[in-house]
Amino acid sequence: MNYISLLFLFMFLAHCTSTFAQNLEANDNLKAKLPMLLSEVKYWGYQIQGIDNSGAVDSLIASHYDMLVLEPTRTDWSSDTRDFNTSDMVTRLKNSLASDGVHRKLVVAYIDIGEAEDWRWYWNWSMDWDCTPPLPADWPSYIIACDPDGWSGNYPVAYWDPIWKDIVIWGNNQDSNPYGNYTSIIDEVILDGFDGIYLDWVEAFEDTDVMDAAQNEGKDPAVEMISFIEEMRTYASARNPDFLIIQQNAASLCDEHPELFDAINAIAQEAIWYDGDADVDWNDSLGYDFTNDPSLVEYYIGYLDQYLNAGVPVFDCEYALNYADAAYSKSYEKEYIPYATRRSLGKLTSTPPPGYITVNILDDSGEGIPDGYNLTQNYPNPFNPSTIIEYSIPNNENQIFTTVKLKVYDLLGREVKVLVDEKQSAGIYQVKFSSESLNSGIYFYTLKTNSFRKTKKMLLVK
Repeated sequence: MNYISLLFLFMFLAHCTSTFAQNLEANDNLKAKLPMLLSEVKYWGYQIQGIDNSGAVDSLIASHYDMLVLEPTRTDWSSDTRDFNTSDMVTRLKNSLASDGVHRKLVVAYIDIGEAEDWRWYWNWSMDWDCTPPLPADWPSYIIACDPDGWSGNYPVAYWDPIWKDIVIWGNNQDSNPYGNYTSIIDEVILDGFDGIYLDWVEAFEDTDVMDAAQNEGKDPAVEMISFIEEMRTYASARNPDFLIIQQNAASLCDEHPELFDAINAIAQEAIWYDGDADVDWNDSLGYDFTNDPSLVEYYIGYLDQYLNAGVPVFDCEYALNYADAAYSKSYEKEYIPYATRRSLGKLTSTPPPGYITVNILDDSGEGIPDGYNLTQNYPNPFNPSTIIEYSIPNNENQIFTTVKLKVYDLLGREVKVLVDEKQSAGIYQVKFSSESLNSGIYFYTLKTNSFRKTKKMLLVK
């Protein structure tokens, strides 16, 4: 082969290499925009209050949850939150990464389908009722009673009523002017770009007042609820074939109704083991750590097993703070996807799941993104059975994400645990390390990036 031929060969190989690199980068960028599959979600978060607070959306974006269930917020017309830019929030969240550092987060809208709420866009009636019949004269007849759990401003409805279905689904005779551009609850969710809906108060079908109202009209409340959900799927799927529908609570709805499994993508059960009082503030001690009766736990699990057997993922929201570790352990044992938090759901939890990486960014104290790498001493130290390791990643001028590895080694230098191995944005991270089956002794943990490496020592005492 002559010199000219070799030159063209090298030029061709260089072109192929460059094209391959460009294709690889393009594929990586494309992959980063793909949503996390529901079946692959490891960590999920749930917040339906305080989303309009300063820094709340930034915290959601910085989080590493694979799926976030959030209040749409702008449908609350009781205050200036009606001007909240929900669409912008959803767009920013869908541009942020899930826990694997590759896929984007799933963003799901919390909606109440079994109760009318007096702060919503559709409520144009009076608001004063002492819950003693009859209803105020200007209220629609499909409102049945006051919320049995004490949530103020919530009223169970006859969800089979065509007018209520029009508010939730069809929007043929509804108007959200002057503050909205939507004609139904689901229409608003789709317009704002949510990946799906998270249905609260499916349990209306087993509420005593609702059951009585259904009986008076010759209705089967379970059949009507399933039909209601199926209508939601029909409407939403016509606009987004990948639209998700997640049922919250009411696990017994599947009893003698296997058709339910085809109408939903997942179920989320609240308070299987630990509960708290409704309608309380974030710091109120009544909002978490109430241990449920074993018979109630058994009742929930018996029905949730049917969902798992049908291939329907089960998400679990436990209202536990001091019992958070126990809640996670019990949930994982049943192969649920758990989240332990406080009943107010006013912030992301302070007790995330094992293995979850907590990210702290700019907050009210004025602390911002760190200006350098850092690996701090674990705490507590010595520890048993778990400890927290904190480290900092600064802004990277050349790229948004930094490849980070955090590993634990034994005294002989053998790797015993990979805590982090992914791309991360700038921030202050906290990782929980559980000793599991390790023996007492000295261990080392090392933080490594392309331009930084640091090792520290810790002591496990059992």
